[in-house]
Amino acid sequence: MKKLILVSIASLLLSSTYASAEWVSPTEYICTSNGGKFNNGICEANWQSAKGICETLGARLPTEDELINVITSCGGVDDNNANDADSQSCYQSRGFSDKNSYWSSTLLLGTTHLVQVVYLGNTEYVKQTHKGNRKAFNCVIMGE
Repeated sequence: MKKLILVSIASLLLSSTYASAEWVSPTEYICTSNGGKFNNGICEANWQSAKGICETLGARLPTEDELINVITSCGGVDDNNANDADSQSCYQSRGFSDKNSYWSSTLLLGTTHLVQVVYLGNTEYVKQTHKGNRKAFNCVIMGE
């Protein structure tokens, strides 16, 4: 029972933390001036450049959990969300697309070169990729 209460309290704290996060998408100028490539309105870069671009904006790359929270808070389910118009509309209002994998700041446990990426349109939300690959990203600024 104590464990259930602690998990519930932790979930509430995390939910309120995610609710105060502000998502920031780099402009084409900021993206391309800092090593990224602007593709269909979305900045793509390797992990190190993405981190630097977020820092230029006074922000940071989101954690894996923050990205997964975008999926669940938009009504995403363990299914292919690419065909769910409500989820897609919610993702787009936050600057995301179901067509991309998004960088997180979360390294794969036990490595220094593999990073967790989150895909908003698939059942396999989380995958790993090498830091040198180019992926989409949005940045997060934590609210007060």
